[in-house]
Amino acid sequence: MESQDSMSNTELENDLQTGTPDDASPPEVPSRAPPPVSQAWKIPLIAGIAIVVALLCGVCLVGTILWTTGVLSIPARKQAAPQLMPAAMAFFASVNVDVEDTAGYKHLTEVYDDVPEVEDAWDDFLGQMKKEFDVSYKDDIKPWLGPELAMGITNMDDVLNGEDPVAVIAAGTRDTKASDAFLDKMLAYLVNEGYDVNDETYQKVDYYVVESENEPDKPLVLGTVKKFVILTMDKGAMEDVIDAAKNKSDSLADNERYTEVMGTLPRDAAAYMFCDMEDLRAGLSGLQKEHGTTELELPRQTTEQFEAVQAAGSALRLDREGVQLDFAATFDPDALSPEMLESFYIRASANRILKRIPGDVVGFLSGQNLAAVWKSALASLAKVPGVKEQLGDLGIQLNLDSDEGLLDWLPGEFAIALIEARAIEGLAEAPIGGFAVFEVDDRQEAESTLQNIIGLLEALGHLEFDTEEIGDVEMQVVTDPDSEEIVLGVGFIDKHLIIGFTQDALEAAADDDFDSIAGDDTFKKVQKHLPSKVGGYLYVNVKAALGLAYKNMSKQEQEEFDASARPFLEPITALGLAALPTNPRKGISKGTLFLYIPGE
Repeated sequence: MESQDSMSNTELENDLQTGTPDDASPPEVPSRAPPPVSQAWKIPLIAGIAIVVALLCGVCLVGTILWTTGVLSIPARKQAAPQLMPAAMAFFASVNVDVEDTAGYKHLTEVYDDVPEVEDAWDDFLGQMKKEFDVSYKDDIKPWLGPELAMGITNMDDVLNGEDPVAVIAAGTRDTKASDAFLDKMLAYLVNEGYDVNDETYQKVDYYVVESENEPDKPLVLGTVKKFVILTMDKGAMEDVIDAAKNKSDSLADNERYTEVMGTLPRDAAAYMFCDMEDLRAGLSGLQKEHGTTELELPRQTTEQFEAVQAAGSALRLDREGVQLDFAATFDPDALSPEMLESFYIRASANRILKRIPGDVVGFLSGQNLAAVWKSALASLAKVPGVKEQLGDLGIQLNLDSDEGLLDWLPGEFAIALIEARAIEGLAEAPIGGFAVFEVDDRQEAESTLQNIIGLLEALGHLEFDTEEIGDVEMQVVTDPDSEEIVLGVGFIDKHLIIGFTQDALEAAADDDFDSIAGDDTFKKVQKHLPSKVGGYLYVNVKAALGLAYKNMSKQEQEEFDASARPFLEPITALGLAALPTNPRKGISKGTLFLYIPGE
């Protein structure tokens, strides 16, 4: 059978499929009334749609994704589902189900095949589907399903405000006779349960409408359009799909925001996601009006960033060592203030700061250009009415009225790291500590500024600092009077400023005799899957983080974690996230996340 990516629009138009033959009639409806809505209408309809949705989630779980290295790559597939979806889709996701023979898919299935809970979850789903609908995935769905499975929602703004979603599910079919047989089986089931099944025709395309006397305004609409089985709960949405398929109206593939953001992502990935942020903002705005502006009001700086973003998209792939997510967002540079625009610049980092991070950290965040970020934050803060008066002397010290920022002496790289540490009763209940390290451009200026800040904090009565040597580094520390534990410390190592919380973290930061994260084997495994030029990293040693979290759980929480979460999380060793260099005036930001899941 000819693949969809090789079919032209004309061929697709000529190959338009209908839900039933022209001379066919819907299954005969029994004379009995439908069962009560709470037991028979909502559950079958939701579960019926959930069959395809759950298949989408299940396929994603076991790795229907692809990595684009030479060994594992496949020819780029032109998506067909966006050509059927209405142009105004607020959310869209699609999966390529033709990955069973790829090395990446086999790797994930091998990893999770050894986890009984994963197999049990899949078997339970298949058993429930068989019990509720007499539908077998192996016999009724798998023979026709593919190569593309997609879902879209048009009214995300209404969904956020409590309305039912107008969702369209599109499942590609390789064999329309087999998929028609599946639809007939579903319809027969619903008829047997007492629902009205009627056939309708629009633009010469036949489809079914399944209705209940209890909820006639919430039908189940299903049919076949251009080699896609379509399921929706809105008759208008089905007709919009048919219009888009027949080129009678624009489709999602014609949506400029969709094409712009998705055009920056890999074309041979096996799973995609798109979100129109304007629709999402409209929904959140409705929530703010409903709950009052104070409950959901975001900080001014966050609001400015959020309102500038136009669309977001991602592409999911995998290889023999894990799962990768490439993502992109488009935004309007003119909607950002000059200070915010400057803070959006991401330049390729030399990553010198990695040498100051121990290899056994639980996780760390690294970056650069902190001075620009600080200026942007202060510019937003200064616009808030009355803030300068409330801050008083502190506001003067922060230079709210000055073009010179407080942190101009921090133009280089920085990192924030978390390490395992002693739990301190009453202060740090979790067994974790942290420190930040900053490259200093001018140490003399940095020391002078730091002393001014410390003096101001002491004058305001907030903190009291003492001098103490930690390791070979002289630091100014704050000690808890009850436990006599050091809770905060600051100091300098060469041209690096150290700020740490808990003595264990300060000792780790001050130590010069450690193996850095730059040489850690696990980090390097993650790093090689991220772009070579990045602005910084977010890295988490997942095994270490889960181990610390587990220690801090109660016995009951540990039992629940072991039963429900551990089987799925345990194969994951680490994750890394990196943002690519960005010129914000071009209006696009990109990044990559990698989930490291090694085999045995």
